[in-house]
Amino acid sequence: MSGACVAIMTAIGLFAGLRTGELAALDWQDVHLTGKQQFIEVAARKAKTRQRRIVSISANLSSWLTPVARIAGPVNPSRYRERHERLQALVNLTTWPRNILRHSFGSYHLALHKNETLTAAEMGNSPAVIFQHYRALVIPEAAEKFWKLLPVNDGDADKVVEFVA
Repeated sequence: MSGACVAIMTAIGLFAGLRTGELAALDWQDVHLTGKQQFIEVAARKAKTRQRRIVSISANLSSWLTPVARIAGPVNPSRYRERHERLQALVNLTTWPRNILRHSFGSYHLALHKNETLTAAEMGNSPAVIFQHYRALVIPEAAEKFWKLLPVNDGDADKVVEFVA
């Protein structure tokens, strides 16, 4: 799991829209991958707004999570920040704005579903905030492609490598 932790945390941020603090506190017990309705439970004590919410797991996010899911334990493993910073340096990404994955989620979710109320419920915001900050930032064709992003899975586990700075 350690080599894939940055990818998993990025996938959850992008495709579930969790805040940075919510990602940091996420436990595998909160990730429900069995059954017809897959979801992430953000407990009130872990949410910025201190209100519990249920976040749907999209089909593509399920593809990212299922191979590495655990019964319990932190989703955010030790040294995640260090690994993320090494990857950021490796690809010459000088800035990483706080909650940027969440903001991407909001833009792409709204572009796909065209429903401020639904996007607000997933993000734990009001429809007015969603309309003000995420409306018309992404074209529908780009949103469709975004929600089809899947992990590469050619069955060759030897191709998974941990980046070293």
